[in-house]
Amino acid sequence: LQVVSGASDNELAEYFDQAAESAQRVASSITDVIDATAVYRRLGFGVQDSLDFAELTTMYSRIGDVAIEEAESNITSVIKAFDFVTGDELSVAMDKMVKVANDYAIGADELGEGLGNAASALTAAGNSFEESLAILTAAQTVTQNASKSSTAVRTITARLRQSTTELEELGEELDPSYNTKSSYRDRLLAITGVDILEEDQQTYKSTFQILQELAAVWDELADIDQASVVGMVAGVRQTNVFASLMSQWSEAEKVMETAANAAGTMDRAYGIYTDSIEGRVNQLTASFQKLSTNIVDD
Repeated sequence: LQVVSGASDNELAEYFDQAAESAQRVASSITDVIDATAVYRRLGFGVQDSLDFAELTTMYSRIGDVAIEEAESNITSVIKAFDFVTGDELSVAMDKMVKVANDYAIGADELGEGLGNAASALTAAGNSFEESLAILTAAQTVTQNASKSSTAVRTITARLRQSTTELEELGEELDPSYNTKSSYRDRLLAITGVDILEEDQQTYKSTFQILQELAAVWDELADIDQASVVGMVAGVRQTNVFASLMSQWSEAEKVMETAANAAGTMDRAYGIYTDSIEGRVNQLTASFQKLSTNIVDD
């Protein structure tokens, strides 16, 4: 951490005391807190913000039963994609993640993995954090596999925007039937009445908004038209996920409502963990680590 932060010996000693207090507070080891802090310092955040992020990452690791390295990777993706710059912003997002994981058939670990894979693509496509949670949760009901569902979401998002680069990364190709983005848009509009562009005719709607509008007219479409739309939006590999999103879109809308009422969820969930045997043992370990260091310093 000293190498990453460039802190003096006195500053490092002060930081260690803060890390020790944080570790005791969240029932973790001081080592995990310090290692996580170093991750966020490398991203350019200040010591206090990095410490806040590290504490939240450690809490997520315990609640989701995720290895600390995987937790750091997932949360880093979220922070970068949604441009969170303070611990308070991340804390609000984590409340939403934990609340959704508690109320739906998806774990906090699966949400973290899904966001780690798809957050960058979703935010680039104009989706909010809440909308991203909603789409990923709804997609998960089909695959029960975070990697597959998030890849499906990335594919659908890329096809709606005809993003050649993203599709190539996913091993997908654009449909040669639509040699321009405008021809794709015109065809989808003609079949469904849904425009993928905003009223200014220059800006794409978010993935969430497009899927919401498609779901609203889905049952009114003839079978042949539904099949055409599935091919246009999902390609060959993600047809099941897209069809399920259309038939169960109400799940995504419920997730949005749940996320809007999630304040304090993470702290409550973590309170249960810290009262567990594992939590109490970790608190004692952190206390012992701090005491050992103080004795050596003396």
